[in-house]
Amino acid sequence: MHLFILIIGLVLFPQAYTLNCYLCAGGSTCTQMQCPSEKNQCGAIRMITYNGNSKTLDNTSKSCFTTQECIKGSINFGVSRNVFTSDCCNSDLCNDKMIPEPQKPKPNGKKCYRCDGNADCSGTLNCDGDEDQCIKASVTLEGKTHTMKGCATKSMCGSSSMSIPGLSGSVSCCEGNYCNGAKGVSANILVLATMLMSIYFLSN
Repeated sequence: MHLFILIIGLVLFPQAYTLNCYLCAGGSTCTQMQCPSEKNQCGAIRMITYNGNSKTLDNTSKSCFTTQECIKGSINFGVSRNVFTSDCCNSDLCNDKMIPEPQKPKPNGKKCYRCDGNADCSGTLNCDGDEDQCIKASVTLEGKTHTMKGCATKSMCGSSSMSIPGLSGSVSCCEGNYCNGAKGVSANILVLATMLMSIYFLSN
C-alpha cells in the first residue's frame, strides 16, 4: 500500500507544483493556462517603445515565463528607445497586476556611438538609467544591411541562436565609453527584433 501511494505521489508531484497563470497579450481578454513546467513562473512583461519624446508602442503580455524570460532593461539606438519591464511571481494567477510605466531615466554619464542613417555611425549618444553597455547591431534583411549603435542594459545583451529565413544579424555589447566600434559576433533575437522596429520608425 505504501509503495502504491509513493508511486502515485511521484506521478502527480510535477503537476501539483505547476502554476496556473493568466494568458493574454496586447489588451486582449486574459484566459487561464497551466504552465508546461514546474520551472515556470507566472509573469507579465511590458514593452514600451519611445520615438523621441513620443510613445509609439505599449504592449503587455501575460503568460508562463522562465526566470531568464523575466527581463528588465532597455535598448537605446537614439532614434528609438525600447524599455522592458517584467513582474514574475510564484503562486497561482499572481500575474493579475498591471505593470506601471517606468519613470523617465536620467543620463548616467556613459557615452556610446550612435548612427545617423546607415552610413554615419560617429554620433554620440548619452546613455540613460541602467544602460551600462554600448551596443552595435547589424541586420541583413532582403539583401540590405542595416547597422545601428547605441546604449543597452547588460541584461539585453545575452546571446542566443537565430534561425529566421531571410534574416541574419550580429550583436555585440561592451563596457567603456565609445567601445561599440568593434564588429559584432553573436546573434540576439530580442535585440534584432528591437532593431527592426527602429528601422521601421526610421523609414516612416
